[in-house]
Amino acid sequence: MKAYTFTASINAYTLYKAAKALNIEVFTTEENPSYPIPYQTPDNEQAWLLFTEEHTLGQALQGQLIGRFLPPQFPPSLLDDKWAFAAWLASNKDLPAGLRQWAIDDKPPPAFPCLLKAKHSWQGSIKLPRGWICRSEHDVQQHLQQVTKMGLSYQAFFFQEWLGDQDHQNISVCGFHDSQNHSRNTTAIVKRLLSHHQGLSCAAMVETIPDQWDLLTKTTQVLDALAFVGPYELEFMVAKGEVVILELNPRFWMQHAIFLASGNGLVKRYFALDSIADQQHQILENIVWIDGLYFTKAILTGRWQILRLYTQRRFLARRKTLIWPPLRTSVFTLVRRFWSKLAFLA
Repeated sequence: MKAYTFTASINAYTLYKAAKALNIEVFTTEENPSYPIPYQTPDNEQAWLLFTEEHTLGQALQGQLIGRFLPPQFPPSLLDDKWAFAAWLASNKDLPAGLRQWAIDDKPPPAFPCLLKAKHSWQGSIKLPRGWICRSEHDVQQHLQQVTKMGLSYQAFFFQEWLGDQDHQNISVCGFHDSQNHSRNTTAIVKRLLSHHQGLSCAAMVETIPDQWDLLTKTTQVLDALAFVGPYELEFMVAKGEVVILELNPRFWMQHAIFLASGNGLVKRYFALDSIADQQHQILENIVWIDGLYFTKAILTGRWQILRLYTQRRFLARRKTLIWPPLRTSVFTLVRRFWSKLAFLA
């Protein structure tokens, strides 16, 4: 059996290793990948397609890519459209709420601080900025000028409520959901412990936590309303006891290697290889995931916070701790990226 992914990211490398454990060959269509993933263009209409971003998922849903994939259907209007997804949540009174948002032309302007956010993560195959925190009208104008310099339209952005200055927690419910057969579901509820950098950033370290705010029920409501089948990450923010949804990623996300630490159940379900025994294990517990590249760079540059957190979780709390990619692969990837930059500059 063959499968193809369309990036050479940490997500894609996880898929390569997880599928290899199931005797499935995974290739990337990205030439000269920095991670050690074999390159090949799709040559089999029966091959599986694996998505780590929305652009190629959208192409597959439109019939532009041929193969077997999940989710088999998803509303095009909601795919990688944070504005539309929040509006859809607001229109369904039985579903959990998202953050308040305002169109770029709305008057009066939103309350400060607010977030100037891109509606989409991708424009074609181009990754868009996550957005900027605005604390005044001056900040808004300054960042809109940046948008113009990037050659982007103002209308590709919107204002969103910002709760990040409050005491808050970023929590994701992630895993595999089958709206037609909940016995196949597997879930991890993870809390962000460390980000790559201050401001808007992806997680460098997460750990599983108990479902204190009934987030799994909220997630099930959303995914069942979408008749969803496939891998996903639903991001929440909890601030002063209030729970709001941030966004939905209906594909493999950055930290999904956390399921490798507990039986590889996520990728088994994607390929429909899950057994009755696999289906008995639905909730992941006591696992910590750490970005291996971030960990390596932090140690090399003397940023010891991550080593302190690692020691606390691994040795004091005795939690299963997964550095991913493993340190050997992380060093290989960093060296390969370094040489690629030198070759580009030359």
